[in-house]
Parts: sequence; structure tokens; C-alpha cells
Amino acid sequence: MRVSGGVFVILNILWVLILFSCSNYQSDLIVVEKLLVTDPQTADSVLMSLPMPKSQRDNALYAILKTQIDYELGRPFLSDSLIITATDYYGSRRKGYHAALAWYSQGCVYSRMKNNHAAIYAYLKAKDLFPDTLVRYYALTEKNLGSRYYEKKM
Repeated sequence: MRVSGGVFVILNILWVLILFSCSNYQSDLIVVEKLLVTDPQTADSVLMSLPMPKSQRDNALYAILKTQIDYELGRPFLSDSLIITATDYYGSRRKGYHAALAWYSQGCVYSRMKNNHAAIYAYLKAKDLFPDTLVRYYALTEKNLGSRYYEKKM
């Protein structure tokens, strides 16, 4: 089967547009992730200005960022459903920074909800998934885990 030159060009243009549309959303999420450390309020504004994610991967990162922004801004958590989107996507075997950050974020949610047992479980999962122990969130995982143990008098 032979594809004519015009159809081939159109298919290539469509392919490039799809790639750029996906990478632009990823780039926006990375900007939000960087802003989160220095200016969570601005990170929140940027994240809320983005359209809802279309892919599972983008949705998982969006859930992590939204959860971390809410945590940093001291907002209450009424449910764990948003962050579970991310931990379900990454699971507990996919070792990597965002996988670990998803579990760390889930621990933060449970800590804020006063569910120490679930928080400890999430922090322990996060600890195992961080690829590097020199990352800020690894240290925060250790700190928060220690706080949960202290509260449980362990």
C-alpha cells in the first residue's frame, strides 16, 4: 500500500502537532513544579489556569502538584481521592521521583487528615521509591515519618 506525498505530509504535520500539544502541557506542569518550591500561591494560579489533563501521566502529575500546593498553602483535605489518582498511576513498583512524590503527597494528606497509620504506610512507600536520598522531599519524608512515629509513641 502506497501513501501519496500529500497524505504523508499531512500525517507528519498532525504527528508533530500532537507531540507539541503534549509536550507543552508537560512543560506547563514542570513550570508549576518549579514554582511550587518558591511560590506556591503563583503555582496554584498557574495550575488552575491550565486545562484539565488528558493523559493518565499528566493527570497523575497534576494530582501530585495540586495536592502539594494545597498542603503548602495549609488547605484542609476532605478526601484522598485526588492523590490516589497519582498513587494508582505510579503504583508501588515504579521507582522514580514522581512515583515517590505521589506517595509522599499521600502521606501528607493522611497526616493532615489525622490518619497516622495510613500516613506512615504512604511515607514508607515513598522512602522506597525515591531514586536519590539527597532530594528535598526524601528528607521531608523522613521528617514526617518521624513525626508520625512520635505521635503514635513508637
